[in-house]
Amino acid sequence: MPNKVNGKVDVDKLRQIKDAYDILNRDLTPEQNIVKNIWCKTLNINALDLYSDFFELGGSSLKILETIYYLRKDCNIDVSVSDFYRNTIFKNFS
Repeated sequence: MPNKVNGKVDVDKLRQIKDAYDILNRDLTPEQNIVKNIWCKTLNINALDLYSDFFELGGSSLKILETIYYLRKDCNIDVSVSDFYRNTIFKNFS
């Protein structure tokens, strides 16, 4: 288990390991894979799982706008800001 300098379990690193494991061990649809890559690029993260929340991963209202921009530009997926706020869990969004 990853530990902090003080000897306690590093929960953030543990979650990163869990997220990487979960995403590598799930079959994603092609659309989910595209959305996953855009979320990772926008949020500057390496992995996420189906139950990851956009805001818990570091998302903000500005990051939503950036994500919507990439979804439209790279994939022709049209999502409104209000739709995004209603579906901040990756599984529900994709």
